[in-house]
Amino acid sequence: MDVSSVIYPLLGSCSEVGISKTSFFCSSDLLLRRKGRMEERSRLAREPSESSEHGRKGLFDSARNLEGRLSGGNSSAPGAPAAPAAEAETVPGGRKKNYNKYVVFCTLLASLNSILLGYDIGVMSGALLYIKDDFKLNSVQQEILVGILNLVSLVGGLMAGKLADAVGRRKTMATASVIFFVGALLMALSPSYAVLMGARVLSGVGVGFAMIIAPVYTAELSPPGSRGSLVSFAEVFINTGILVGYVANFALSPLPQWLGWRLMLGLGAVPAVFLACAVLVMPESPRWLVMQGRVSQAKTVLIRTCGGNKGEAESRLTAIVESLGDEYEAEKQEVRDEHTSKMDPEADHPAELRKLPSVASSTTEQRKPMVKAKRKTGSNVWKQLLLPSAPVRRMLLVSLGIHFFQQASGVDALVYYSPTVFAQAGMKSRTSVLGMTIAVGLTKTLFILVATVYLDTVGRRTLLLASATGMTIALTTVAVTFRFLHVGAKVDMSSSQHASVALVVIAMLAICGFMASFSIGLGPTVYVLTSEIFPLTLRARAMSLSIGMNRGISGTVALTYLSLAEALTTSGAFFVYASIAFASIVFVFFVVPETKGKSLEEVCKYFGWQPDEGGGGQELREV
Repeated sequence: MDVSSVIYPLLGSCSEVGISKTSFFCSSDLLLRRKGRMEERSRLAREPSESSEHGRKGLFDSARNLEGRLSGGNSSAPGAPAAPAAEAETVPGGRKKNYNKYVVFCTLLASLNSILLGYDIGVMSGALLYIKDDFKLNSVQQEILVGILNLVSLVGGLMAGKLADAVGRRKTMATASVIFFVGALLMALSPSYAVLMGARVLSGVGVGFAMIIAPVYTAELSPPGSRGSLVSFAEVFINTGILVGYVANFALSPLPQWLGWRLMLGLGAVPAVFLACAVLVMPESPRWLVMQGRVSQAKTVLIRTCGGNKGEAESRLTAIVESLGDEYEAEKQEVRDEHTSKMDPEADHPAELRKLPSVASSTTEQRKPMVKAKRKTGSNVWKQLLLPSAPVRRMLLVSLGIHFFQQASGVDALVYYSPTVFAQAGMKSRTSVLGMTIAVGLTKTLFILVATVYLDTVGRRTLLLASATGMTIALTTVAVTFRFLHVGAKVDMSSSQHASVALVVIAMLAICGFMASFSIGLGPTVYVLTSEIFPLTLRARAMSLSIGMNRGISGTVALTYLSLAEALTTSGAFFVYASIAFASIVFVFFVVPETKGKSLEEVCKYFGWQPDEGGGGQELREV
C-alpha cells in the first residue's frame, strides 16, 4: 500500500482539529520506529538456542543487546550527572558494582529485622537449659517450645506478603518490630509454661514478618551489580543475632536460674526498639511505589539510590514500569508522557523510542482511576502462584527447593540443640558448653562475610554447590565420630568407656565446618535467589510461600530432632541430615540457575516470564 494514500487524507483531518503537520509527522515517525523496535524485541526473544546453557546466556545477551540498541549505547540521559566513581568496581557481566552509601545504610537498617530472628534462635538454645529445669519440662515439651516459633512463623510469613503489598514495606517492618517487642517482654515475664508458649507463638508471627520483608525490601532498593551482597546482609544479621544470643547466654549464666533465662529472652526487645526508630528514616521501596501509582515518589527514591544520577534512575524506573502487566498501564503512561514532554520533535531520539505515548486520547489522570479499578478485580496473585504458568512453575521449583534443602539439612538441630549435642559429646560443665556455642556462632558469623564478598563475583550457583558439598562432608564426619563416641547410642556406658579427646575435637571441628559451609552458600543465597527470580507483582507473596516452606521444615526439624536422635541415635540422625545435604548438591546442579549481575527484570526473562493482560505471564520459550 502507498503510504501517501493514507497520510495525506489524515493531514486534512488533523488540520481541522488543530494538529500541526510537523507534530503529526513527528508522532507518525516515532510510532513507526516504535513498531520496528517492538518487532525486533519479539524476534530477539524468540531466537532459538543451540543448547540449553547457550540458550540461557543467549536470552540474557539478547536482552542486553536490545537494551543497548534501544538506548543508543548509552543508558544515561544527556546531561545527567555522572555516578560517583568511589566505591564502584566492574563485576562479571559488565555491570558496575556500586555500593551507594545511602543504599548500604538503608540495607543495614532493614537487616535489623533479621537480627531479631537470629537473637531469638541463639538465646533460646542456652535459655532452654534453664527453662527445662525451672518448669520441669520433658523432651517433647522442649521440642514444642523450640519448634512452635518456626511453625507459627509460616503463618506470619503468609500474612506479611499480603500486608507488604497492601501497606508497603516500611509499615510491615514497623509491624514486625512491635510484635517482637511485645513477644520478648511476654516471654521474659512468663509465670508458666503455657504463658511462655503463648509468647513464643506471638514472636513466631514476628519472625515470619521479618524473614519476608528484609530480603524483599533490600532487593527492590539495590542496583543489580551489588544486590547479591546487600541482600545477604539479612543472613549476616541473622548470624550476628545468633552470636549475640550465645554471648548473652554465657554472660547471664551466673545469675540465679529463675532470673537468668528471663533476662536472656527479655533482651530481645532492645533491637525491636531500634528497628521501630529506623523505619522513620528509611525510604519506601521504589517498586512498591510504582505499583501504587506513585511514580514521581519512586523516581525521587531511585535518584537518591543511584547517587544523584538522573539518567540511571530514569532507566531503572522505565525498566520497572515496563516489567509490569497491562493493568499498570497508567503508571507506564505517566513515565512515557514525562519522557515525551522532554523530547525535541525535530530530533531523532533513539533512547526514548520505547517510552512513546500511546495513541489513546485520554490523559494519564483520566486513565488512572479506570486502570486501578481494573487492577483490583483483574489481578489475582495467589491464583498465579497456586495455579502457575510454566515460567512461574520453574520459579517456584527453584525457590521452594532451595528453601527446603536449607532447613532439611539439619542446621536448626545444631543451632537450637548445640548445647545438648556438646553435652552428649562429653562436655560436662554448662559454662564450657555455652562457651563452645559461642565458637560455633562466631564461625557461622565470620564465614557469612565470605558469601557477602563473593556473591556478586563468584556467583550464587557456585557458592551453593561449594556449600552443599562442604555440609555433606561435615555432617558425615559428625555422624561417624558420634558413632565411635556412642553419642546417644543405646549401649551401657560403663565408667571405663571414656570419650576419646581426639574424637571429641574432630566432632567439634566438623560442627564448626558445617556451620562455615552453610554460611558461605545455603545460608544467605536462598534469600538472595528468592528475592530475585519472581516478577514484581508476585515477589512479596512468592517470598511468603518460600518462607512458609523454610519455616515449616525448620519447625519440623526442631520438633523432631530429640525424638529422631532417640529413635536412630544421634549418629543416625546426622546420617539422615548428611543424605539430604547430598541430595541438595544434585538439585542445585541440575535446577538452580546463575543470576549474578542481572537486573530483576532480566532474571524474570530467563524463566520465560513476560507481563501480559491481567498481570499474568506468558512463556517466551522453553529454557
